[in-house]
Amino acid sequence: MRYRSTPALLSTNGVDLDHWRQPVGRIPVDMEPARNSGKCVVGYHGALARWIDFDLIRRIADDERYHVVLIGYEHDESFRDSGLDDHPCVSFLGSKSYFDLNKYAAHYDVAILPFKRYELTESVSPVKLFEYMAAGKPVVTTDLQECFKYESCLVSDTSDLFMENLHIAAAAKNDPEYLAVLAAEANKNSWHEKAISVFRQSGVNNLPVVEVQGTPLESDDIPLDMKTKISSPFYKYLRKMFWSLPIADDSKERLITAARSLGREIRGASQPRISLEGHGERLESYVSQVLSTPKKVSSEYVGLGAEPFVRADADPKLLAYYLPQFHPTKENDEWWGLGTTEWNNVSRAVPQFVGHYQPRLPGELGYYDLRIEDNLVRQVELARNYGLFGFAFYYYWFDGVRLLDKPLDMFVESKRIDFPFCLCWANESWTRRFDGTCGEILMKQSETVESYSSFIDGAIEYMKSKKYIRVDGRPLLIIYRPSLVPDCAYTLKMWRARCIESDVGSPYIIGVKENTWLDKDLLALGFDAQTEFHPGTVFHQCSDISASMNYVRQDFGGLVMDYADIVSNKKYFNYDFPKMYRAVMPMWDNTARRDNKGMIFHGASPALYKQWLKDVITYQNSSQDLPDRFVFINAWNEWGEGAYLEPDRYYGYAYLNATKEALEESR
Repeated sequence: MRYRSTPALLSTNGVDLDHWRQPVGRIPVDMEPARNSGKCVVGYHGALARWIDFDLIRRIADDERYHVVLIGYEHDESFRDSGLDDHPCVSFLGSKSYFDLNKYAAHYDVAILPFKRYELTESVSPVKLFEYMAAGKPVVTTDLQECFKYESCLVSDTSDLFMENLHIAAAAKNDPEYLAVLAAEANKNSWHEKAISVFRQSGVNNLPVVEVQGTPLESDDIPLDMKTKISSPFYKYLRKMFWSLPIADDSKERLITAARSLGREIRGASQPRISLEGHGERLESYVSQVLSTPKKVSSEYVGLGAEPFVRADADPKLLAYYLPQFHPTKENDEWWGLGTTEWNNVSRAVPQFVGHYQPRLPGELGYYDLRIEDNLVRQVELARNYGLFGFAFYYYWFDGVRLLDKPLDMFVESKRIDFPFCLCWANESWTRRFDGTCGEILMKQSETVESYSSFIDGAIEYMKSKKYIRVDGRPLLIIYRPSLVPDCAYTLKMWRARCIESDVGSPYIIGVKENTWLDKDLLALGFDAQTEFHPGTVFHQCSDISASMNYVRQDFGGLVMDYADIVSNKKYFNYDFPKMYRAVMPMWDNTARRDNKGMIFHGASPALYKQWLKDVITYQNSSQDLPDRFVFINAWNEWGEGAYLEPDRYYGYAYLNATKEALEESR
C-alpha cells in the first residue's frame, strides 16, 4: 500500500482486551426481555445501514430458536424500512456508549456480522469482529474477505449456510477448545499487538516490555521530536484520530506512556528498562531524597511575613483560580470511596526521578477540609496579605446539577469573609481523569444550546453578591472551554440578555485560550476578552527535557518540561493576541493525579515565578486595549496539579512572598 509516493504501512483494526474481558455483570434492563425469552440470543452491535443484510436478520428472527438483539446507530432509513423493529423476536436497543457496550455483549449467546458483500464491505476490517472474539462469543459472518483468515469465524456465503453455522455456533458457545481459539485470535488482534507489528514492519525490533494488568506487552509508539510534533498538522490529525478510537481511555494512556518511554530509549538519551542492580549511586540519592522529605526545606524557604501587603490604586489585580475539591461529597464517595478528596491524590505522589519535587506536603493550612469556615477565612487572610485581589472559583454545573458547591456558597454567605470573587465555569464533562485513570464520563455536560441557556440562571445568583468582581460595572465571567460552547455568538448574546433582565448587568465574558484552539478568534465569537491559561497556552513554546532526567522509574511515560527556560527566554512573549489578559503559573506537576504519566515543569522556583509575574505585570500595565489590569494565576490551591500559592513545608511562604514582592517592585 502506498500513499502518493510515500511508503505506508497498513494495520487492520484491533481490540482493547481489558475492556471486553471485564467480568459479566447484571443483565442490562432493556436486554432482559431477550435474555428471558428462553431462546438463543443472537447479538449484533454496529451501524444499521444499507450494507446490513436485513433479510438475513429477518430469517434468523423467524426461526423459533433465536431472539435477535440489535444495538447501534441508524445510519440511514434502511433499518426502519425493513420493519424489523416490530418483529416479536427482535429487540432493537438503540445506540449505546462504548463504555456500556461490553455489558450487553457479555449476554449474547452468538454474535453475528450480517454484512452484504459488495465493494464497500470488501475493504472493511470490522472492529466488532475482534470485540466479539475478546468477549468470548462465537462469531458467524457472511463471506467478508477479512473473516476468512480467522479459524474461529464461521463464514457463510449463503443464507442457508449462515443458518447452519448459527446452529453450530450455539452448540459451541461453551466448548473449551473453541473458546480457546477465540481467545488466542483476540490476543493476536489486540491494539498492543497491532502496534508491535507496525514497529517491526518499520524495522524497530528492540522493543521494551510494558506491564499491562500483569501481562508483559511491548511498547507501541515512537514519538516525533517535540518541535515537529507541535507544529505538524499531520500530528494534530493523528492525535485527534487516536483519541476517537473505540478504546477505553486508560488503555490509550498506557499506549502513550509506553510510547514516550520507548522514544527516550530509541534516542539513546536515557537508561534502558533494566533492573536496579548496578545503580547504587542513583538509588542512594533517591532513598536519601525520600527519607529527608518530612524535614527538608528549600534554600529559598521563607517564613510567615509580618507586614501585610498594602494595595495601591495602580496595582494590577491578581486573580488566582480556586479549586473547591477539598471536602467529601456524596458523589465522590460513590465514585471513589468514602471520604475521597483531592488530598487522596496529593498524598500518594512519589518522585519519578532523582531531584523530582514530590511529595508536596501542605504547610500552615495542613490537609484542610473546606466544609470548615475557619479554613476559608484563613485562606482569604493569606491571599489578601500577600497581594491577591480575588479568587476565580471553578464552578461545576452539569446540565443543572451542581458539584462541589458548598465551599463557594459558604464563601459568599460568610459575614467573616470580605474578598472579591468571580466564577470560572468548567464547562466540560466530569470524568475519571480526576485520579489519572481514564476518561469515563461520570457527570455529563451536554453541548446543547438548551443546556447552556440554563447555566446562566445559576450564575446570576452569585453575580448579585456584593463581593462579585465587576469590570466597569459588569459582572466578570470566565469560560474554561470556549470550544465547547454551542452556537457561541448566540449563546453569549442570550446570557447577556438574561443577565440584564435580572438586573445584574451585561456580563464581561472572558474566554480561555485553549491549547488546541489557540488560533481561534474568541473575540469574533462574542467574548469581550481572552486570557492565557498555563501550561496550556504556553505549552507549544516549552522545551522538552524528558530524556535528560535521572529516572528511577524506568517506565515513566510522561513529559518533563523546562520551567527555567520559559522564564529566562521569556517564552510567554513569543505570541500575543488582542484583548488578552496575561497569566502565570507558579509551578506545575500533575504526577499526584497521573503518577508516571504526568507532566512536570521541572526547575520551578519562587525566584523564577517572581520574575515571570513581574514581566507580565509590566506588560499588563502597558496594555491599552483592556478596561482593567487583571493577571490570572494558576492557581491558589491546585495541589493535585502541583500548581499552588498556599504555603508548603518545603518552600514555606516563599511563593506568596514572591507574589507580594513582584507587585511592590513593579510600581
